[in-house]
Amino acid sequence: MNIFRAVELMGAVLDLRTAQHRVISSNIANEETPGYRAKEIDANSVNLELEMAKLSDNAMQYKAIAELLARRFRGLINVIREGR
Repeated sequence: MNIFRAVELMGAVLDLRTAQHRVISSNIANEETPGYRAKEIDANSVNLELEMAKLSDNAMQYKAIAELLARRFRGLINVIREGR
């Protein structure tokens, strides 16, 4: 896989993680709203502990991809600076 395709894919994963973060945050914010259903395929009622765990997991995955992307860009910068 070339570097540009890898960067494109990592960007798409970050977009997905951002969208997931918004959904989970909305679920947490509406935990006490009467009749509110968690935004998911199975539409369960909100379980605050579960949503907080999912939010934490999502944040870790986002951070991991963002760090990988940053390393790729640092590598490109080094190649450009060294003229290789």
